[in-house]
Amino acid sequence: MGKIYSSDREICFFFKTGFHESSYSHEIPQNFLTAMPDLFDKNGFLVPRKLKESAHNNEALFEDFSRSPYRELRFLGLAGLMTLDRDKHAPLFWDGFYDSFYPVRKLVIEKWENRERTRLFNEIFKRLTGDPRQVVREAAYGRIKRDFSDLFSIRINSFTAEEQYRLIMFLDSHTAHDQAFLAEFIEGEDDALASRALYRLQLDGEKIRNRWPEKTRKLKLLRYAALFSFCHGSQDCFPPAFRLIDEHTPPGLASKYISELIGRPFNEEWKGFYKKACLLIGKMKGPRSVALLELFYKNRSLWKELGSDTALAFTAHNQYYTANLLKMIIHENRDGTPEKALSQAAEEFAFPLE
Repeated sequence: MGKIYSSDREICFFFKTGFHESSYSHEIPQNFLTAMPDLFDKNGFLVPRKLKESAHNNEALFEDFSRSPYRELRFLGLAGLMTLDRDKHAPLFWDGFYDSFYPVRKLVIEKWENRERTRLFNEIFKRLTGDPRQVVREAAYGRIKRDFSDLFSIRINSFTAEEQYRLIMFLDSHTAHDQAFLAEFIEGEDDALASRALYRLQLDGEKIRNRWPEKTRKLKLLRYAALFSFCHGSQDCFPPAFRLIDEHTPPGLASKYISELIGRPFNEEWKGFYKKACLLIGKMKGPRSVALLELFYKNRSLWKELGSDTALAFTAHNQYYTANLLKMIIHENRDGTPEKALSQAAEEFAFPLE
């Protein structure tokens, strides 16, 4: 199993679509295998009531899952046992903070409660400052702010510059506390941190140019935003802006440019941009990919002109989000749909399209 997950939801999709074909499903009792699909809703999320009921009826099995060498089963096992809230399972959850599978670490950080509150805080704080996954750090930051503000008031500027760069993205400029931190970064001497803080403000919808006009004029991410705003209503301005976008551009910002591109009528001179957009979507690992592809598919003239290049957007990176859309596109087989190329893209998924 070499899959890398970008969300808990993808684990649920694995159990719904690929688990029965996996190498370890034969180790699970048949009655549980039969009932497993009922644990998830149609969108691939665990249903708390059904999960709790299943864990109550199969407690020993869920305990076995939580100790399994298979990471997806460990996640499911701990998620189920967490609904039972029994002290005897505590050692399994403490171990979960060090599980090699990062969704397990994220699960115990976000959801687990324990009477040893100081110890729980300490474990979560270790994940904030030492976890290799940004999504786990973000979960730790959110949990500390929500439940442990009496034990620790986070002062981001007390961390190393590398840690500060990561933590800036967890701030919320709609709160006075976090906005003060962002202002300090923007007015500071480190342009990388200032640029990061500006981008955080952009995501929150702040009109930054009116607030720090002198400082922000130099910063790279502000230039991205300025070009994006400037290109609206002018096709002449769009190409130089879109050329700046690549796989290293923050996904939210790249999505804005791609939406701008695919929301317009087909332009023969932009053929290279359309292929680039397909490649960028194909590298996205979250729900933005399907939203962009739905917009793409609705632009019928554009979709028809692109042909097999559209298949580049459906990849193993976004398979759990785009599978239903790809299935619909192949089934509809509208005029201009490159069915062969899309079918080949589907073959690269970790599960078959039904």
